Amino acid sequence: MAKKNTLLKSKERRSVQDVAGFLRQLADRLEQNEITLQRGADEIHIDVPDRVTFKVKAKEKIKKQSTKRQLKLTLKWKEGDRAKNRVQVA
Repeated sequence: MAKKNTLLKSKERRSVQDVAGFLRQLADRLEQNEITLQRGADEIHIDVPDRVTFKVKAKEKIKKQSTKRQLKLTLKWKEGDRAKNRVQVA
């Protein structure tokens, strides 16, 4: 069975503007195929390949007195999954 390691986990209440800014910074780093996440002295560096699986999921949970909504954005790839062997025009 595969071993899973949580590299970083965070759950915070932030303003929508703050989250949007975080996502913009993340998108800029994603385009460079390198993401570094930092919390205090803890820092992780993630190399991202040129192609990833991108999943968007929106759901809601309706109760009598309230409705909870959730939006998940997931990026997945396998380590070393770079497009090295693709045919290109030279």
